[in-house]
Amino acid sequence: MKSGPIRAVVQNIVTSGRHGPYAVTRTERNDRFVTFALKKPVWDEEHFPEPGTVVLLEGVYERRLGFRAQRATLSRLPEE
Repeated sequence: MKSGPIRAVVQNIVTSGRHGPYAVTRTERNDRFVTFALKKPVWDEEHFPEPGTVVLLEGVYERRLGFRAQRATLSRLPEE
């Protein structure tokens, strides 16, 4: 069964990672750390998020060193 996006809060931005910039987040629901790359196609926003920003993560999978997301977007107010 496919689940929807996971809400997470950005904890830290690493601008000089081994494979490029990435964000470290903590999920709201189960308090796990999930990272995602800050480059396309994973992150397609105009600017990097700041710590405290809520993001929506998709395609989260487990790696030896933790969880990663295949897609991340800013959490926006739904249109009415």
